[in-house]
Amino acid sequence: MAREINRLSARKVQTLNEPGRHADGGGLYLVIEPSGSKRWVMLYRVPGRRREMGLGSASAITLARARELAAAARAQIAEGIDPIDAKAAAVALPSPPAPVTFADVAETYMADREKCWRNAAHRAQWRQTLEVQAASLWRMPVAEIGTDDVLAVLRPMWHEKAETARRIRGRIERVLDAARVGGHRSGENPARWRGHFDVLLPRSRKLTRGHHKAMPYAEVPAFYAAVSAGRTSFSSLALRLTILTAARSGETRGLTWGEVDMAAALWTLPAERMKAGRLHRVKARTVTSSCAICASSRCSRFTHSRRAGGTLGCHEAKSHHARPVQAICQRICGR
Repeated sequence: MAREINRLSARKVQTLNEPGRHADGGGLYLVIEPSGSKRWVMLYRVPGRRREMGLGSASAITLARARELAAAARAQIAEGIDPIDAKAAAVALPSPPAPVTFADVAETYMADREKCWRNAAHRAQWRQTLEVQAASLWRMPVAEIGTDDVLAVLRPMWHEKAETARRIRGRIERVLDAARVGGHRSGENPARWRGHFDVLLPRSRKLTRGHHKAMPYAEVPAFYAAVSAGRTSFSSLALRLTILTAARSGETRGLTWGEVDMAAALWTLPAERMKAGRLHRVKARTVTSSCAICASSRCSRFTHSRRAGGTLGCHEAKSHHARPVQAICQRICGR
């Protein structure tokens, strides 16, 4: 039996040049073409027919490798498997789909909710926390993310940047929940707090700075008088209007001509500019001491362009479209 296989040597494979089949044994042959090219084939029989399977060029496949391939083919034949059919079936199988990553789910989650987020800063914060601060998760298959992976993101900042870490954990949890609902992972959420991270991590400290300190109500008149006295800048006007209408600073800064009914002294803020998401009207004549803001009559150099959609601006009058800011104050504030 030993004489029936391994008849060739590496040297003989190199030096043979006679066209035809040269047996190595066990069905393995070196085929030399009339052109001089050499290739390996495996000859075998299956019920009803004889088959020839190519194993590759002798210039690329060594004798040792050809013998390994022939041995694998013989093992399949012994199990009743046709090596040629098995090879064709393997080629025909579609490539497995690329795994869904944390980034894939996060991008979809953010895109679906962007219109609900009120400002660009909030959208940027979501992307910053997930793509940059949770970078180790970003390209991971979402189905493979576990507790240790989330901990690796949170632990370095848990004490030093407690508020940031808390927000990142919550956002990771939401994305992983979305992945589970979407069928991309199963099991418990490794970023959840209750019954999980509340056991593994100490409760983070609350922010100590709290809210910005409010001015005592009794001090507001004196402050308002100080802001008004001798101040003709547009920022002074804007601050006074904010105080008198109890508006948020962003609402004042975003004020447009289209929101102001000069005849009715009415300021109408659309729902999309309100934190509560509801339209809001400010009847300026009802504001106590609203006429005080009209002391700005001396600041006629500050103007507002009435271009479509324009917001209040601080610039010199340069065309017939410009209108003094104090006219707005006089109409809105009731003087």
